[in-house]
Amino acid sequence: MITDTEFFVFCFKNNEFKSLVCLKKSSLTSGYQSLENFSFYHENMEFSDEEIANLILNEYLKTRDNEYAILVNASDLSNLVNVYGAEAIAIFLASMQKSKQKFNFSNKKQLLDFISKEIINEKISNLFKKDSKNSTIKTVENKEANTKLPPISEIVNKINSRVINQEEAVRKATLALYRNIMLASMDYSLSERIALKENILISGPSGCGKTEITRQLAKELNIPIFTTDISQFTGSGWKGNDLIELLKGLYIASDGDISLAQRGILVLDEIDKIAYDKDNKNSSSHNTLEVQNGLLKIIEGGLFDIRPTASSQFDTSLVTVIGCGAFNGAGRGDDCPSADYGYFDESDYIEYGFKPEFINRFKTFITINNLSFNDKKRYLLESELSLLKLKLAYYNKRGIAVSVVNGIDTLADEIVKSCADSEAGIRGINRVTAKIFDEIDYQLFDSANAPEEIVISERTVQNPKLIKVSKK
Repeated sequence: MITDTEFFVFCFKNNEFKSLVCLKKSSLTSGYQSLENFSFYHENMEFSDEEIANLILNEYLKTRDNEYAILVNASDLSNLVNVYGAEAIAIFLASMQKSKQKFNFSNKKQLLDFISKEIINEKISNLFKKDSKNSTIKTVENKEANTKLPPISEIVNKINSRVINQEEAVRKATLALYRNIMLASMDYSLSERIALKENILISGPSGCGKTEITRQLAKELNIPIFTTDISQFTGSGWKGNDLIELLKGLYIASDGDISLAQRGILVLDEIDKIAYDKDNKNSSSHNTLEVQNGLLKIIEGGLFDIRPTASSQFDTSLVTVIGCGAFNGAGRGDDCPSADYGYFDESDYIEYGFKPEFINRFKTFITINNLSFNDKKRYLLESELSLLKLKLAYYNKRGIAVSVVNGIDTLADEIVKSCADSEAGIRGINRVTAKIFDEIDYQLFDSANAPEEIVISERTVQNPKLIKVSKK
């Protein structure tokens, strides 16, 4: 393994990408060494100005056999590897070399931007074109050709503009999903996909963004999603829903496209409700164990028969399974950290009442932050999903002028105060906000003469009938 790599050199001849070589400090005077594997990327100190001058002097950046070359830091490529995986980068560079395409990069940034864009836009549309005994996934050109992944930071920023104070959670969830999407573009066997797939387990207070993050990811990346309350299910289907209905639900959410369904998102909401109560060995606790056991193969990855819903078997080895739960009820135990201030790891989930083999099928663990007063106020005033902002914009589109006495900031304060004792989080905020506008909407839909002007204040939070409505 090469351990002192500092720079990579992309060499071009006739504007075609010809080779990638690596430079080491130990080889500055003895030539450069060909790159043979992608497993050693890491950050190192950069060359000094004197060493860079020596590189240029010795024509490492412009050889007789290459028209031009671009020098790239190891850390630059490492950033790409961390997002897309080393093998994906290696395969893309190999295809770039074989393509004989003409490239005219004037600097390092152009080159790196090209790799980042093309590896996600061109390769994603070529998902699993072959069938095998290990896979039932087929390419559907008309839908998959439209699957384009933007830079990951763009998606993260968009979701953060809607979900307040969950930046780390959004980043981790998005990264896991990107890795799974890239995994789907590689020709792996079923067992390899099972080993590499990243399922996600999210814990945290109700109404703070767990399921909203999953919805936004599916929306922004155009991925089918099926969300269900897993506490409704039983292992055998007795007095409850059979677990196979989960896959049927995702299949239906994918408009009957088995290929899309097999790369969709399955959200198991209220997953903390299937924790096993070790101190209460009753039929209910027995059922939670059955559900955990029944979910093992679905979460890990396997083939399932969902006929007559679909004629093909359902392969879950590329389905991103996301479990969501508050994890704050009885059975938490003194050894489990608070969801408000700490985080859950594997041992905490096991202590809570999950089998180790169940928890081990998740790779990404996320704890949602509780929302403070200011966070809830920020949601009202800043989030693109704020019901307050959406309602005011709606009335504006209808040509109705809205005046807020003492300002919208004061109104937001009062809305949040009215939910101080609620554990519903953003859901509670939205319920209070909706009540403010009930009277306006009633008059809007009841009269041919629509309101012309509306005047509201913080007092209308407690008494919506205090809203003043002026009609034409």
